[in-house]
Order: sequence, then C-alpha cells, then structure tokens
Amino acid sequence: MKLLSFRNLLLILAISTMSLISCNKDDEVTLDFEITLPEGWIGTVRGNQDVVYSAARIKQFENDTIGEWLTVWKQALPDGYNLNSYYNAIRSQIVSYDNVYYLSLIGEKDTTINSTNFKRLITNELEKYVTSKQDTVDLNRTRTYYFFLEKNNGYYFTMSCQDTAYYRYKPVFDGIMSSFHYKY
Repeated sequence: MKLLSFRNLLLILAISTMSLISCNKDDEVTLDFEITLPEGWIGTVRGNQDVVYSAARIKQFENDTIGEWLTVWKQALPDGYNLNSYYNAIRSQIVSYDNVYYLSLIGEKDTTINSTNFKRLITNELEKYVTSKQDTVDLNRTRTYYFFLEKNNGYYFTMSCQDTAYYRYKPVFDGIMSSFHYKY
C-alpha cells in the first residue's frame, strides 16, 4: 500500500511539474495587430503562424446555423516579397482553374486602413457545409480578403458570409477592418 501511495505521489509531482513548465507565461501568444469585433461576435487567438486569429458571429436562434466568420492568416516570407508579389501568389491560388471552389471574381482594390496598405479581393466561392442531419451541401459564399505585409510576414484576413447576405454583412466587415491597427 505504501508503494502505491509513493507511486501516486511521484505521478502527481511529475504532472504538476509538467503543468508548470507548459504554462510558462513567456509562451503566451499575442497578436501584432488589433481589431475590434462588433457586438454578437466572439474571437479567439490561435497562434503565432498560419491561422493566428478567428472570429464568428454568435448564433442568434436555434436554426441560425449558417454564420459569418473571420480568419486571419500570418505567414513568414523569404526576403524579396512585397505586397504585390505576396498578393499575386495567394490570389493565383484562389482564382485558379484548379480551385474547384472558386466561382467568380467580384472585385479587387488597393486600399489603406489606418496607415497600413492593403490589397482587397472579393470572390464568390463554394463552401462545404455539413447539415444537422450530417448531409454535405455546397453553399455559395462571398469572401472578402484583405492582404498586407509587415516585417517579412504576409497576412491575410478572410471574411465569409452567405452570398445572399453579403450586402447586409459588408458594413459589419468594413467596420471590423476600419478598426484594424498594426501594433509595431
């Protein structure tokens, strides 16, 4: 019995030590930009590379299953990239004939938001959606992409909504982007 208790004590000490090491405050993820979400949205910091942030509108009623969302990507880039070359590299993947989800280009534009230069791309795309009955359907979604480049990192924001709701959510997406501030 004493041997079992001693093993349990060692196990508890090992788990406690690993927990303290894994919860190091220096490992906390912080974003290098700020955005403000509207009321009824919730956001989550995801990491330092690839998907760094995601947000979505909170479900408003039981059958409110097809929502709106935002995802922010961050990619370390080799020397030599500028905003145009980064934008063109990602754009070519989005509007490629090989991309079976791409439907059409709605618009492209250069823009500046709070002193940061962006490229904006708006597309219609198909999105796979799993219904409550576990059936998969294709939905027509309108996606608005904002691309920018800072300190050898390429970023792009993807905002998506049902295509029939685009003009209702465009002011929401515009409000989110107008709150953007790069910190450094």
